[in-house]
Amino acid sequence: KYFSNYEYNKAIFLVNGVQHYDNGFILMQQADSFGSPVAVIHYQTYTNTQALEEILKLNQEKIQCIVSDNAWFKESYPLGHAQFPAINDFADGIDTIDFLIKLNESKL
Repeated sequence: KYFSNYEYNKAIFLVNGVQHYDNGFILMQQADSFGSPVAVIHYQTYTNTQALEEILKLNQEKIQCIVSDNAWFKESYPLGHAQFPAINDFADGIDTIDFLIKLNESKL
């Protein structure tokens, strides 16, 4: 199914003349959108770290985590570590166990 999505999006890009990069199994397209189709990675460029900070600040509600080479950017994870959260890393900053305890207490 993944490869079908890859072929479909590649065909759409080629027919519409959309500039993209293709390495044979993933497509990369420069776009401001955070959501991308299956088999496509959207990326953005920035001129300096101040511009990057502004982009991230404006979109903080849409960003789950930031990954950078050797975690050089503040509050980022090193490459390869985004899918290995620590025990105190909570999705969307919400402590799930605490949330469930409070939910249960409110029903009592």
